[in-house]
Amino acid sequence: MKKEKKIDNFDEIVRLCRTCEKASVLKVTGDCLCRKYGVVKNDYVCRKYKLNEFLPRPPIKRIMDTTQFNINDFQV
Repeated sequence: MKKEKKIDNFDEIVRLCRTCEKASVLKVTGDCLCRKYGVVKNDYVCRKYKLNEFLPRPPIKRIMDTTQFNINDFQV
């Protein structure tokens, strides 16, 4: 039995054809060209879906708590 890889921070990734490693997005129509099924919609998902781990991901936004600062912290 094959052991699944543990992927961190990919819990938010939705299973879509555009995030599959077997598909590439067509710029003209926005659909995907799948190696297995040909041209499909970008929200299509098949059984052969496998996450492309090398897709660029948006950076995680960090929220800074500004209540702890006052005007004296920014004076020289």
